[in-house]
Amino acid sequence: MHELVQRWCECRPCTRLFLWCVGTSTTVLIAYLLLVRPIHTEIIRLNTQVINALHVNASKWPGAIRQTAQLKATVPGKERPFSPLEFQAEGTRLVHWRPRQGGGELVLDAGWEQIPEVFSRLALRDVKVSAFTLAPEGSLLRLSVQLEQNDAN
Repeated sequence: MHELVQRWCECRPCTRLFLWCVGTSTTVLIAYLLLVRPIHTEIIRLNTQVINALHVNASKWPGAIRQTAQLKATVPGKERPFSPLEFQAEGTRLVHWRPRQGGGELVLDAGWEQIPEVFSRLALRDVKVSAFTLAPEGSLLRLSVQLEQNDAN
């Protein structure tokens, strides 16, 4: 080790400066390749995913607006009266209906795909959803909905 220090001191100043720059550049390059570059490529990958998700989301808006317009077209302005038996179809099973003053509790067993349809059908009826819970029940979901009558009657 002593010999290395002695050689370093015997070198001309421009040679020492050149070797110092080469060593520093090599250290910085290794640090970049091991630390910074993997993080940078991950950030680029995640930004690409975000942009793709934004494009998919934007492409679904026209269909959602069209579906909302179709729902409004099916309702001529007056809501249909609520009947719990209407929910005993299309992959849903009525477990029980407990009427109460000004509303009631509707409990259904349904698959995950049918849950949005239940809420869409409830929106077309003469009731408001004040609360709901979802719980697994075997291979289905148990949906418990607290309903209130609309005050607009």
